[in-house]
Amino acid sequence: MQVLNLIQGTPEWLSARANFFTASEAPAMMGVSKYSSRNDLLKQKATGITPEVDAPKQYLFDRGHEAEAAARPIVEKMLGEELFPCTGCETIEGLPLLASFDGISMDESILWENKLFNKDLHLAVEQGDLGTYCWQLEQQLLVSGANKAYFTTSDGTEHNTFGCWYQSDPVKRAKLIAGWKQFQRDLAAYQHIEPAAKPEAEVQAQLPVVVINVTGQLSASNLAEVTPKFDAWLAGTKTDLATDHDFANGESNAKFSRATAKALKTKAKEVVDQIASISDAVRTLELYASKFDTLGLKLEKAVKEQKELIKSNLINEVRNKLSEHCARLDDRIGKRYLPPIQGNWNDVVKNKRTIESLRNAIDTELARAKIEASEIADRISLNLKTSGLEDYPFLFADLATLCLKANDDFAAVAAARIQSHQAQEAARIEAATARIAEQERIKAEAAARQEEQAKVTLIPTTSEPQNLSPEPAEFKADTTIVHSSISDMTGAGHRTFQRASARELVDDILNNLSESALQEVLQYLQTAFIRQAA
Repeated sequence: MQVLNLIQGTPEWLSARANFFTASEAPAMMGVSKYSSRNDLLKQKATGITPEVDAPKQYLFDRGHEAEAAARPIVEKMLGEELFPCTGCETIEGLPLLASFDGISMDESILWENKLFNKDLHLAVEQGDLGTYCWQLEQQLLVSGANKAYFTTSDGTEHNTFGCWYQSDPVKRAKLIAGWKQFQRDLAAYQHIEPAAKPEAEVQAQLPVVVINVTGQLSASNLAEVTPKFDAWLAGTKTDLATDHDFANGESNAKFSRATAKALKTKAKEVVDQIASISDAVRTLELYASKFDTLGLKLEKAVKEQKELIKSNLINEVRNKLSEHCARLDDRIGKRYLPPIQGNWNDVVKNKRTIESLRNAIDTELARAKIEASEIADRISLNLKTSGLEDYPFLFADLATLCLKANDDFAAVAAARIQSHQAQEAARIEAATARIAEQERIKAEAAARQEEQAKVTLIPTTSEPQNLSPEPAEFKADTTIVHSSISDMTGAGHRTFQRASARELVDDILNNLSESALQEVLQYLQTAFIRQAA
């Protein structure tokens, strides 16, 4: 962490904050701050215009600083550590982050954050639930690199100083970084639109009061004078509502119409109570009471319908923006693996009475949905870079759903599939190699036997014929076959060999057979001797 030589609250400190995303702004960036909306923060960062601090707010700031200074020695005693106020910054994943610390230990392993004492915060501390403050603490830990933070609520007295420990949550930290990244993108694309002033209903024109007196007959009535004014007001009241100003006027006019109708009905009843023969006056009063009622109902309906129309238009607008964002993420991934991302539009617009509050709620939800989509896209991209996917695409037919898993889970599944396939391949290759080796062994043995058999002497070297077979009778039969075969090969024009000895037989063959016939005879003899040897 880079420590900045700044004193909190000074103009220099305020100026430095404008160039960073600060820890105290983190709740607003996440859309959970009670004091500032996300759109307000975007405007402040884009324009440099910050809201003025009025006297009541300055009073609270001053009380908070006083309580912090008084609580520091109390907390130091509780922790057994000296705590020094400081401001530090760090650039993390391209984000210029800053945090101001009410106190940090000398070795920067422990930090302290204090808020002015109140009963609700006291209860939250006792329960260990810090609500929106966790985002500020998470950024302080991120910037400082500290191990843990001690959060207190105190009025500067030991009696009203309560605290609890906060340690970094990896899930919250990832959401914090993703949130600032989306805020950074939204800030770069920010286009300032000056919001309209808070709408105020126009002052209602005072319509004349109906005066009717009866004394057995209609003695006094100003209906002839007031009804034209009624007609003019009814005709001049706007019922096509579009802006917040129109809505404010519409609601005011609706209430006024309802009240006027009620007053006319009451006056009509008074007249009837005075005399029963004043049907014209009563009908007139009832007529205008009905007109005012009708206008009031129409305005109420128009206000509701126009608000619903504007709400629907805003929701459709952000839905399109979310779809465009997801399409860009799909292009970055290279395939349409990103699942449908939905915003909780209908929930966030509940109880929002102005266009500005509607837009802020919807824009904040859009940012949340974009962050969710970007986190999923980052996870998919990282999964698709897993080693082995390109080499074994046939193992991942379900990649579109599998790639949505957490990185560790995806890597484990991918490794298991690849290892299983490699083991099966190794076993298959080993079996094929063994089969080929066995075939080669059989061939080699056969070749060796043929080589040994080829070494058998076809023609004895002694002067006497040798019995090459352990069974002479069978050999004699073979000799007869040989003689017969040679006779067949030499043809009728040649003499038949009658010699019984192998030597004489060979001599006859050599002297009388052609070279081709000789080759056939020798091949036959070799086969015969091989068969005998076998």
